[in-house]
Amino acid sequence: MKRKLKLLIVEDDIANSTLLSEYFRHLGIDSYSADNGVSAIEFVEANPDTNLVLMDLKLPLLNGIESTKRIKEICPDCVVVAQTAYANPESKIRVVEAGAEAFFTKPLDLNEIYDYIVMRFSV
Repeated sequence: MKRKLKLLIVEDDIANSTLLSEYFRHLGIDSYSADNGVSAIEFVEANPDTNLVLMDLKLPLLNGIESTKRIKEICPDCVVVAQTAYANPESKIRVVEAGAEAFFTKPLDLNEIYDYIVMRFSV
């Protein structure tokens, strides 16, 4: 049985957000967008059935690491996948410690992300 996904894309760059939304729409995955960490937390609070968050690390108002920590407190079963153009070993460690399950470096390989989602959620 396929698992229904409710994906939140947290990305402050509108072009990246649009690209990701269109990619997932084409694959039949419902996605929603937040352009900063505070909005992401508010979305998850209002939508406790959110089960996947694609989290940029460099965000306005509240960075992706702190946002991940808060989202995991609100929704421990929600899968957070980090994405960033500023990959370094320290940020990878910090985001995993915050609760992210996976880490992807920009430019994103959309097929790699999709493969991860299929493996993780059996969609």
